[in-house]
Amino acid sequence: MNNNRDCDLKIQVADVIGNISEAILRREPPFDDLPIHEEVYSKTQLKFLHYYNDIEEKDRHDFLNCLIDLSRYTINDLILRNQKPFEKKHPGHKEIWKKLIAWSKTKNNDFTTKYSTQNIEKIESKELVETIKQVVCNRMHDFKYLPVKKGFPGLITFAKKWKDDNNFYILIDKGKKRFFLDFFIGIKIPKIIIDIACFFNGSQSIYRYHSKESLISTTNNAMDLVEQILPEFEKEISDLFKAL
Repeated sequence: MNNNRDCDLKIQVADVIGNISEAILRREPPFDDLPIHEEVYSKTQLKFLHYYNDIEEKDRHDFLNCLIDLSRYTINDLILRNQKPFEKKHPGHKEIWKKLIAWSKTKNNDFTTKYSTQNIEKIESKELVETIKQVVCNRMHDFKYLPVKKGFPGLITFAKKWKDDNNFYILIDKGKKRFFLDFFIGIKIPKIIIDIACFFNGSQSIYRYHSKESLISTTNNAMDLVEQILPEFEKEISDLFKAL
């Protein structure tokens, strides 16, 4: 694929992801009953959801539109790079953003879960990968686990054959010396992977675990979101390629 075509495709895929993110943040179908996971939202977005009914109607409207444009900006920046700063690309949001941040600082986050680093059960890497593999493959039968040499470096990789040499991906970063998982979805051509948190105006999904049982539980929790986002992503990408 030549560079110009690859760049054009990346722009269009970024727009697809941005559209899905907007539907999620507006809680529109098919995402109107999507569970709220604090593991994927930014702190500001979580506060906006938690205190939604306490916000004046005009501020709700302005804050939401600002947060949606921020999410689109973040997605485009991750995929396309070299963007103008957010405040220059969206000068109309400058004062709204200041007001939103000031409002956020007045709200506590006592409603979020507090985690302890004590009594964490060490799980060997091989067992951790096998446990995750069982959960994902049991839930997503079309996705096949790829061995380390065939997958993305440093990521637990699951692939679904799509068309020609193209694949859809589910990817999980288990990291090193940490006790949380980071989930991504992606496509082979053009090569794009995106953290599922980006759909929720977050930057990194953080699904914590402290034992094998909680590893299974947290992987299932993350897959609850992946199972709802991925079909829409696949559909929109398929429609995009049909129109090319």
